[in-house]
Amino acid sequence: MGVSEARIWQGRHINSLYVSESNVESMMVYYDPKTHIPFRMTSIENSLTNASSANDQSSTKSRGVLRRIGFRSNGCSCQELTCGCCLGLKLDQFNFNREGCMNFTYDPYEFAINMNMVMDGNSVYTNSVSAKNPSPVCLPMALPYIPISIEACARLFDIYTPGQNLHMCFDFETRIQRETVLVLHFDCMRMGNDGVALVKPGDMEILPSSTTENQIGSDIYDQVTEIKYSKPKP
Repeated sequence: MGVSEARIWQGRHINSLYVSESNVESMMVYYDPKTHIPFRMTSIENSLTNASSANDQSSTKSRGVLRRIGFRSNGCSCQELTCGCCLGLKLDQFNFNREGCMNFTYDPYEFAINMNMVMDGNSVYTNSVSAKNPSPVCLPMALPYIPISIEACARLFDIYTPGQNLHMCFDFETRIQRETVLVLHFDCMRMGNDGVALVKPGDMEILPSSTTENQIGSDIYDQVTEIKYSKPKP
């Protein structure tokens, strides 16, 4: 494929990202790798971009708006200080289909998160990052004979330490030509001395008090994990 042909091909497929809401609803993008059932689409956001200005001379305003589409996963699987978040990614317009998991292990002594990304059964990335809202980790996903840049990005955020625990949230982003166009939201994770729990983003947890005098009272159950907590005295 020559340079001019590659640019024409690239322009056509970049413009395919400027989709209508009705088209998005019929797309199978992120799915559960165990059941192959698509994850639920939850949001469509518009953002201005210059990605198409060099390839499209149309005066249509929607050409300068990139759809950022959000999905909601079924959650991660956690045990002790390790959580694994898995997904399938299918982009029909690029003949692309991959399955993978991002595994996290919290090291409380180093205040670090050990990460291991597995794609189609192969470990493609391992590293240890500081548990202080690190920058997104992005890996290129090669498409043979197709001049389009696709990156798989793991973004950790909302990281803090309630008591002797680590709280963090995780999004999986798909970037095309360096633009984030697809986002898969996972539940937040809390792990540490008080066990492991999955928490909805924005929810406030009730953790056991560090003092023994507030340990007696009626029970409170976490809505996600049904972990029993003690209700402090009034």
